[in-house]
Amino acid sequence: MVGWFARGKGGECGHTKQDGMLQVIFSHISHPHQLLYAVISGSMFLLINGVMYYMYGFEFFEHTYLYHVTRKDVKHNFSVYFYMLYLTMDTSFSWIISLLAFLPQLILVLVFGVKYYKDLPFCLFVQTFVFVTFNKVCTSQYFLWYLSLLPLILPRVKINMTKALKMLLAWCISQALWLSAAYLLEFQGYNTLLLVWTASVLFFAVNIWILYTVIVNHTYSI
Repeated sequence: MVGWFARGKGGECGHTKQDGMLQVIFSHISHPHQLLYAVISGSMFLLINGVMYYMYGFEFFEHTYLYHVTRKDVKHNFSVYFYMLYLTMDTSFSWIISLLAFLPQLILVLVFGVKYYKDLPFCLFVQTFVFVTFNKVCTSQYFLWYLSLLPLILPRVKINMTKALKMLLAWCISQALWLSAAYLLEFQGYNTLLLVWTASVLFFAVNIWILYTVIVNHTYSI
């Protein structure tokens, strides 16, 4: 969104192909649209957080921000990380693994933000999609985060109906396999943790395939 607000008329940022990288970066940072956006959003962020901190003290800061950095949710979920976090939860280096799990997620969100910022709806969709897919905790309600953005990009995704149905079918079947293994674990008492994790890996692979297909078949609005 920051890059999108920094655009000039016609989607340009006021620089040419001959400009150096540092000049291009500076033109983005110093653009009036972006400065205004930074001042407004930054002020509101500080104001709201300041009020909450005044009301609840450090407990607000801990549960709002720090908890999500150090959180270790080892219960079975769709994330490919859950089994690794489960096996290492009692080790001295578990917190390192938990932090490292953020790196792929953070890198991809930043890369997609830089690459697709001119097409804001598509940028928000792919960023949200990779955030959920690569998150340390992934449950069904998280899917609504990117599904709510899907209608905004569908008109520009040129995928035939047959392939779209295959993608939807693969997405649903991979979830059904995971839910079946999780049912045996949660309700029948069978030790199917490895099977649940295998289904998580399959679901992860399906999501990566879907994301790749959407990206290569999207007509960009710049």
